[in-house]
Amino acid sequence: MNKVLIVDDVPVSIKVLGELLKEHYEILVATSGSRAIEVALKNQPDLILMDVVMPGMDGLETCRRLKENTLTAEIPVIFLTAMSESSDVIKGFEVGGQDYVVKPFNKIEVIARVKNHMELRKSKEKIKQYALELERKNEELQQLLQKVEQIAITDFLTGITNRRFAIDRMNEELSRINRGEDGFSLLMIDIDNFKDINDSHGHECGDYILKDVVNLIKSVLRNYDMMARWGGEEFLVMLPSTEINDAKIVAEKIISNVRTQIFTYKGNSFHVTITAGVAQHQAGDDLDSIIKRADEAMYHGKKSGKNCVKNSCH
Repeated sequence: MNKVLIVDDVPVSIKVLGELLKEHYEILVATSGSRAIEVALKNQPDLILMDVVMPGMDGLETCRRLKENTLTAEIPVIFLTAMSESSDVIKGFEVGGQDYVVKPFNKIEVIARVKNHMELRKSKEKIKQYALELERKNEELQQLLQKVEQIAITDFLTGITNRRFAIDRMNEELSRINRGEDGFSLLMIDIDNFKDINDSHGHECGDYILKDVVNLIKSVLRNYDMMARWGGEEFLVMLPSTEINDAKIVAEKIISNVRTQIFTYKGNSFHVTITAGVAQHQAGDDLDSIIKRADEAMYHGKKSGKNCVKNSCH
């Protein structure tokens, strides 16, 4: 049952209002402003009917203090007043009152105003709850969208970015270069004889090799370098602000890391090698042309015996 706090220093007024409302509401009473604040804090009424003129702290000051406290600020206050001048009514609204009833009050009017403000408060609470729920749902949706976006640009097996992200990132780099900033180099890397690994040791072993090779490559790269899985056992690395000779040194470190690593899977130990092609951005390059040169350099390395780095010849 909703609670109504009646605040009046005249016992007869409290009794009349209490009899009028007790059938539908739990009645709380206070005979002074200070006591009204204590009762409101302790019992959290749903509505306050408060006389304006009281000894000591009057109804206006009591209302102002209630509205200053976050624990009671949202409780609607209806003033009971014999003063019907507009200036008096405005004062009540200025301190936070929601409505007023002029004494001697009409019983039907009191019941109607109390009922209306109770329903209004319930509606406000529902709207508040809906707003909070909407905000929570929106946060969940944003988190879900972020996860979906991350999944869309991530290679599921290795955890690095995928071809789609790499293309977008390289296009951004091309735009940066067109604004006059430093160029970049690409490494196209392929695991040698990867099909033989899958055939001899199984695809689970192949997956293990892919993930381990990724970690070995990443250990050589800088934080702002970009690595993506380009194909099955093929990886692309973009090295911003890096000329081809420096890029070749990076590729040689990667190849050495992989070549000297002993891979162990289910009790079997073996070595793996990789081949890399290097290409540097040149004036007039678009994305396809520089990728093609890195790819051709890598295949030249394959034909030259694998386990090596080859520069693009132009």
